[in-house]
Amino acid sequence: DPVELITDFGRLASSRSAARNAAAEARRVAGLYHHDANASLKALQVAEAAEVDSQAQAQAAAATFALQWGPVAAWPDAQRDTLIAALAAGRSLLVRADVPGQHALGTMPSKALLIVDGMGVTARVLGPLPRTTPDLQSAGWLLEVDQAPAGLGPGARLQVTLEGAAVAGVLVPTAALLYGDAGPY
Repeated sequence: DPVELITDFGRLASSRSAARNAAAEARRVAGLYHHDANASLKALQVAEAAEVDSQAQAQAAAATFALQWGPVAAWPDAQRDTLIAALAAGRSLLVRADVPGQHALGTMPSKALLIVDGMGVTARVLGPLPRTTPDLQSAGWLLEVDQAPAGLGPGARLQVTLEGAAVAGVLVPTAALLYGDAGPY
C-alpha cells in the first residue's frame, strides 16, 4: 500500500526535522544561559530534554523505516521521492515476495516474475526486507512493478518466481537419501 510508505517516510522526515529544531533551540537557550541573557537553568534543562527526546524519536522512526522498507531506506531522497510519486500516481507498484520456509536469504535474485491472472508480469528486485511477515514468518524481497495491470493492488496474493544466477551442481532428490549413524548418504 503506497499510503504506508508515504506515511512512514513522512513520519521519518518530520521526526528528523523536529530533532534538528530541538537541537537548534537547545543551542540557542544554552547560548542565552551561558551569556546571562534571560535564560534560566531550568529553561536550558527543558530544552536539552526536548532535544534528547526528539533525537530518540528520530532514531526510532529511522529504525522502523529501515525494517519496514529495507532497500528504499538506503536510497537518496530524490530517488525515494521519484518512487513515491510513481506509486501515488499508480505508475508503479511495490510487492513483497516472501520465501516460505526461509529465515535467511542467500544471494539477491536477478529477476522476478509475478503471475497475475495467468499472465507473467516482470518485476525489478530492489533488495531484501529485514522484517518478517507475522503470518508467514519468512524472509522476503521487495520488488517494483512498472505498469502494473489494472486492478492489482494492496493485499493481493500472487505467485512470484525469483530467478537467481545459474549455479553449477547436482540436485539430489530427498527420496534418494539414506540416513545412517554417520549422517545422510
